Amino acid sequence: MLAVGADAVVMVENTRGVDTSMIEVVRPAAKGENVIQIGEDMAKGDALLPRGSLLRPRISAASCPRHHQGSSLRESEGGPDSHRR
Repeated sequence: MLAVGADAVVMVENTRGVDTSMIEVVRPAAKGENVIQIGEDMAKGDALLPRGSLLRPRISAASCPRHHQGSSLRESEGGPDSHRR
């Protein structure tokens, strides 16, 4: 899910931290870059996980775009990198 008005995604590998609240984009993304269109990755009726898969809160929350509309999950909220220390 992209932020309103966004048309591309810059990979984290193409940024560098300037300070604790700012990053610098060292390689901009072209329009449409790193973005998939609806239906490109899965179609209605496709299985997302094998039957019987165990869902943990951090996985299920991160996989539900409506859970955190347009913002990233912080480590304390169980975001995708919360296991890293």
